[in-house]
Amino acid sequence: MSKATGKPKKAVWRTTTRKGERVLVDPDGHVYHGTAQEIREAALMPYRRKMLADSIKFARYIAAEFDYTPEERREYVREKRRDAISCGHFDAHTGTNIPIPNDVYLQLCAGARLVLGDGETVNDFFADMFDAALVGLLDKAAEVTGKREIPLTRHERAALARCEAATKDERKGTENHEKE
Repeated sequence: MSKATGKPKKAVWRTTTRKGERVLVDPDGHVYHGTAQEIREAALMPYRRKMLADSIKFARYIAAEFDYTPEERREYVREKRRDAISCGHFDAHTGTNIPIPNDVYLQLCAGARLVLGDGETVNDFFADMFDAALVGLLDKAAEVTGKREIPLTRHERAALARCEAATKDERKGTENHEKE
């Protein structure tokens, strides 16, 4: 709680210098140095891991092109990792963006309005559409692998577990309100 306003303090991620090293500090006070091990523990979404890999490749190119020292290159990569950790924290809570062409999106929204019932939103329509697609994929997985589950990589399993934990945390706050 803020003493001045009496309102809860906002959770803030911040970058600071500790013992001469740039670090990232999460709202709980955990310090991230930008190591590869911290990336593995962060269980980033696959697209966030891909973005990080691309930015590290770019860092290597920049370092070679502009004659960075090895320490400057390492610090640049650590900065990219810290950025991926802080952005990746919110991925489990916010969902994902699916890049689709604008004309397709507009037609889907218009079609959703056409078939929606009372009280439903376009997002409900998309959720139902993706649920139906997932059922089809599970059926195909059962046909191909003999199990009714989609094979996931270890990174996808870790990210899925993180998303499920975030969903539980969000619901945990509402349980008390439902009892009242």
